[in-house]
Amino acid sequence: MNRPKNIYTSIQPEEAIVRSYFHLDPILTEYSYHQDSSFSPDGLSFAVISNANMISLYRCDGCRFESKIPNKKYGSTRLCYHLSKNAIYLNSHNEINDHAARLLNVQQQSFIRYFTANGHTAPITSLCSRSNGVITASQDRTIKIWDDSTDKCTTTLEVSSPANIALHPNGLCLAVTTDSFLYIYDM
Repeated sequence: MNRPKNIYTSIQPEEAIVRSYFHLDPILTEYSYHQDSSFSPDGLSFAVISNANMISLYRCDGCRFESKIPNKKYGSTRLCYHLSKNAIYLNSHNEINDHAARLLNVQQQSFIRYFTANGHTAPITSLCSRSNGVITASQDRTIKIWDDSTDKCTTTLEVSSPANIALHPNGLCLAVTTDSFLYIYDM
């Protein structure tokens, strides 16, 4: 008698982890598309920004909807959670093209900080939180490191083309990808 081969004996551990996830019913179906999403640092909730400039907040346990925060005045296409506050960094995507980053208090639904001084001259394409601020990348081919306490840009890096960025969880290594290069910076 031929027994069916146990498919799990040939799966690598990484594949088993990916296969253990399940498909959820669609959420946020009232919007035609979603720009970006981010998990809170504690992993208990996540935020999604839609094409209608609405920030939707969900609890991770069961994908329970919590609230919506309208963001029509400044608009946004990118977001990421602050590492310690109940707040979200957002880019600006609006008609006045101010190309700023903002820090939104989720509880009060009001902005805490505006990062505009010596800012970007083109739209922000990527954001990542760090322990004392945010790092932004832009279509203007610059990466800016911002300080939460002063709302000022402390460092500007120039790259060959618009970039996306990711900061290592320990905050000591910044990965920067462009069309043709990968840069790794010590922070």
